[in-house]
Amino acid sequence: MNFISHYFIAKNYFGNEQGESMDYTVLGSVLPDLTGIFGRVARERYAEKLEKKRLERFDPTVAIKDQRIVRYERDNPGYHITNGIINHLKVDTVFHNSDFFTEQREFIKSELENLNLVKGPRYLHFVTHIVLELMLDRLLIKENDGICDEFYTHLQKIEKEALILYLNEHDYVQVDNEFFDFFQRFVSSRYLHTYTHNEHFIFALNRIIRLPGLSGFEDSDNNNLSMAITKIELGISSHYKTIFDEINSKLDENLLRNNTSGSSLRLIA
Repeated sequence: MNFISHYFIAKNYFGNEQGESMDYTVLGSVLPDLTGIFGRVARERYAEKLEKKRLERFDPTVAIKDQRIVRYERDNPGYHITNGIINHLKVDTVFHNSDFFTEQREFIKSELENLNLVKGPRYLHFVTHIVLELMLDRLLIKENDGICDEFYTHLQKIEKEALILYLNEHDYVQVDNEFFDFFQRFVSSRYLHTYTHNEHFIFALNRIIRLPGLSGFEDSDNNNLSMAITKIELGISSHYKTIFDEINSKLDENLLRNNTSGSSLRLIA
């Protein structure tokens, strides 16, 4: 799932948390995606600064997936960041294994294949995944006034020292200052607001598609793609909330199987 979807779920699941603890929980709920994006950029921009063996280690979730969790007291920001990350991993596990995920990607694929694009992107299975995640954010933004501002307000309160310390404690070192600069740009840009407009939605879609080195949609296809986005939104909007209901019900079990590592992930008690 994308940023606003993860925030929406964390907001409901950790609803009793207030103040600083919620700020750092929200950070943790989106940190895996932020480090993933930054990691792809860093491999190009900061390669000379890094040891070659660390180029693939831009992910503080690695230690958590391996059950190497640093233990924190409840008043430590790291406690809440870790719970946010674990929540993120659990949410993605449910989402990616849901019937909703499979069915809606097939629907999106059929709409894109009907466009007669000049040159559509390869790897439609990846593209449909991204379109679906962005669309869920778009629908949440449209139907929940102020949700973007709430999200960014939480992240504005993150202290640099707390974030860098957490990253260093989870093997995310050497470019920690650069990551914090990237994080600040992400917060100040507030670009998630723009997902409600088709042209900005297409821009964000292409940017994500191109991160791993794939080619995106051609500019000449933007009009057709814009019409498809509108149709996809209409096709999903009537029942998109069902996936959030499903995720929330399974999070209430407080234990999910992590399919990638074969280990169980629990929120810190």
